[in-house]
Amino acid sequence: MRRAVKHTTRLLTHVALAGLAALGCRRDADAPLPPSVLFPDASAASAGGDQPPSGAESGGATRAEPITEAEPNDSATQAQPLTSQAVVRGQLWAAGGQQDRDWYRLPAVPPGHAISLDLRQAPGCAVLELLDDTGVRVSRKAIGWRSTRPVLPMQAGGQGVSLVRITCKGKPLTEAVDGAYILLVSSRALGPLDEWERNDSAGTDAQVLTLDAAVSATLAPVGDIDRFALPSDPNPETRWMLTAAGLPDVALDLLVRDPLTGASLLKRRAMAGEALLVAGLDPALLRGKDGRMALVEVSAAHGQAPDADYALTLRRQTVPGCTRADGCPEQQLDEREPNDTEARAQVWTPVDPTRPAVWQGHIDDDLDEDWLAPARPDSASLVQLGVTAPAEAGLQVEWWQGATLLARLELEAATTASWAAMPCTPQTRWKIRAAK
Repeated sequence: MRRAVKHTTRLLTHVALAGLAALGCRRDADAPLPPSVLFPDASAASAGGDQPPSGAESGGATRAEPITEAEPNDSATQAQPLTSQAVVRGQLWAAGGQQDRDWYRLPAVPPGHAISLDLRQAPGCAVLELLDDTGVRVSRKAIGWRSTRPVLPMQAGGQGVSLVRITCKGKPLTEAVDGAYILLVSSRALGPLDEWERNDSAGTDAQVLTLDAAVSATLAPVGDIDRFALPSDPNPETRWMLTAAGLPDVALDLLVRDPLTGASLLKRRAMAGEALLVAGLDPALLRGKDGRMALVEVSAAHGQAPDADYALTLRRQTVPGCTRADGCPEQQLDEREPNDTEARAQVWTPVDPTRPAVWQGHIDDDLDEDWLAPARPDSASLVQLGVTAPAEAGLQVEWWQGATLLARLELEAATTASWAAMPCTPQTRWKIRAAK
């Protein structure tokens, strides 16, 4: 796949054979924030050493209790109790063809708090799991991979998690192998910008994104999907920008789903080492029929090594250089997302239908398709359409009449092209996307 496209495009139309005006890009879309700005400490924190803690948390307010594994703890009924701040030293063994399973019971974690598990200095075959009171696993398996250690971070209180199981799978553990390990247990209050697990399903209690703030989050190595709910915004004129940025070797898939049906409203991909900007999001188009706001879903597309940090930022769309209190609405993008399908085509309503009108949109990446529909056309309307491509990317623009493709324009970067007057009816649609 090519590099992501993150630039504006402009369309000009004039009803009834008007001349084509010269077009120039009014401004580039707001540049995405790089990962170093969005979460400067995330990479450093995830790359920490493999040494056990000294026994005190930052500031010395809470000390971690040293605990030694006590056998037998080979089943859920024999689970060894732990505290919410603990350094556990244990050992997996094998004898007579049997392999050890170490079970621990976590303390109750109150709502608004989260507990994290970090398995250190363990054999390469070690598997870390979280289970409920019945012994059913409630979260992903955490494994060591590519010199990384098994970690289950930020498990929110009140989520039914009560048991920890450590086993050795995939590679047989022999009596000659040292199966010693250190399990670090820590608990703290959740901050407003912390991601918490479990958020892999579209529940009604999904974590709500905060406007103008970056959420720091982590994707697990296998099967992890993080879901967040968009907030409500009482201002009907508000438009949002959603930015996603991950680690240099991880590509992220970002979907926005209808909260009621789960249908995909738009899909984007943040290429490895790049930040993705989705511009022009309209809160009014992101509210489901049941009144709930749409869900944002983040997953690793490829290149992931556990665990992959990323940041997600939702901001009110602004105009660079604007110092006015009203936000310079006349300089805003005209596009309103989601408009990625014909059924969701944005209706373009020129202020004066007798004069040329300009519409400015934003192509987020190669997956983005912007659909437009003319406002109040009649069977006698003729429209001349001009298109200007951004400086760094070409465009493909199609003219549809119902299910029939009438014409297609292929534009190179920083070029302008136009169609001669063509019929414009209630079935007319225009589709804009990055050139293939």
